[in-house]
Amino acid sequence: MQKDLHHHRWTIAKVSLSVFVLFILLFFTYGIFVCTPYMGFLFNPPDGKILSVYVADSNLHTLQTGDTLIQVGPISWHDFYEDRRQDLFEGLRPGDIVNITVQRAHLIGADLHIQPAPDTGTTVHVSWTRPAE
Repeated sequence: MQKDLHHHRWTIAKVSLSVFVLFILLFFTYGIFVCTPYMGFLFNPPDGKILSVYVADSNLHTLQTGDTLIQVGPISWHDFYEDRRQDLFEGLRPGDIVNITVQRAHLIGADLHIQPAPDTGTTVHVSWTRPAE
């Protein structure tokens, strides 16, 4: 009888822990897919490099893969890096325009890897329209 009671407590602890982990995973999944705004591009937060652009635009003054963010709206990249609690795209709705300043990367040779040439990148000002989700 004592052994069955110990086994029952252990089972309750395992189930409780599993349910707790499930709620944590659901909470973060909700945050990633619902609370994070879709901006039409993906950037690397540590260095501001644009990894992918999901909105096709033939204009040269648009974001391109390999660009490095310098400023988004009124927030400079340096300020964002110092305090990452800031929201770069706070209050933007689909169709709103935000001014983004990037340093345009240069292609080195015929290599498919896009690398910025040191101190020779071109600063480009982009009026980015937040796409519909």
